[in-house]
Amino acid sequence: MRKATATMMAVAMLATAGSTFAAQQKAEHQTTAKKAAERTYTARGTVKAFDETTNTLTISTAKGVEETFMIGPKANLREGEKAIATSDFAKLAGREATVRYMESEGKKHAESVMVSTRVSAKPAATSGTEKPKPTGEPAKKY
Repeated sequence: MRKATATMMAVAMLATAGSTFAAQQKAEHQTTAKKAAERTYTARGTVKAFDETTNTLTISTAKGVEETFMIGPKANLREGEKAIATSDFAKLAGREATVRYMESEGKKHAESVMVSTRVSAKPAATSGTEKPKPTGEPAKKY
């Protein structure tokens, strides 16, 4: 009788350990998949526009591509070291910005937006004409 009870206890312990191991493997797989889905990206560019009705910020990258980000209520918004509100984006057009975001269902959701305190220095647009050449005597070389 003791052998039968010991055998039944051993089988029960092995069954419990096996199901616990399988549950841990499944949880690890779900955590890995969730981390892959929650990858954070970074975009840098110039603030172009902010739409208050949809809470979307549009920036233009150095390559000339315009990217649009949804700004959620938990997003960290800063101008330099100062915290700002979404309503402040309207007056920040033309400033350099760095956006940390996550992609979900084809949309970019901003986690944080850091706007520089100075306006970006862009070269003045030219009309495509040459500058007039100076007239007069050439400079003397010594």
